[in-house]
Amino acid sequence: IVLMPVVVKYIMGGLMPISEVARTKLQKKFKNSKFYIGLDCALLLGDPVVVTASLLFIPITIIIAALVPGNQILPFGDLPTIGFFIAMAVGVHGGNLFRTLITGSIVMFLAIWISNQMIGLHTILAANAGQLTNATAQVASLDQGGSPLTYIITQILHTTNIMGLAAIGIFYIICVVCTIIWSKKQYASLDK
Repeated sequence: IVLMPVVVKYIMGGLMPISEVARTKLQKKFKNSKFYIGLDCALLLGDPVVVTASLLFIPITIIIAALVPGNQILPFGDLPTIGFFIAMAVGVHGGNLFRTLITGSIVMFLAIWISNQMIGLHTILAANAGQLTNATAQVASLDQGGSPLTYIITQILHTTNIMGLAAIGIFYIICVVCTIIWSKKQYASLDK
């Protein structure tokens, strides 16, 4: 938790000049165009609010895992990567820790619930990769196993939970629409 933000800060610090050069060259080549170069959310891991939220989310995630109905996952392996889950919320909320904790709790609840739904497929994937030594073991993760997009695509292709697909699908669509509206406002304020 202490070392990761420092290491990532130096890596992302090396990528910033590259992205600026790429943006400048693209703008020279394509006159009257604006380019935004996207970088990974790891860029935010050195931010003090992200570090604070990440530390707070370690016990919060364990409490949420205890509250998710039917949960079979103890998310200890994913705790060091909590910053990746929280970093974007800090950016969206402009560094407001309270809002980040509320949004992050909702995201973490959904990630744990979705991850529980994906245990079977994750276990098959691990077995096919030869990574299971115990035939009764199950494998889960919060990052890709808890991703709403992965869940939606998987459920469309291999329907096992229509109600879950509908709930997560509607929630995801609402989030995408809100993100589009929010980003248009942000870009409009940048253009002024």
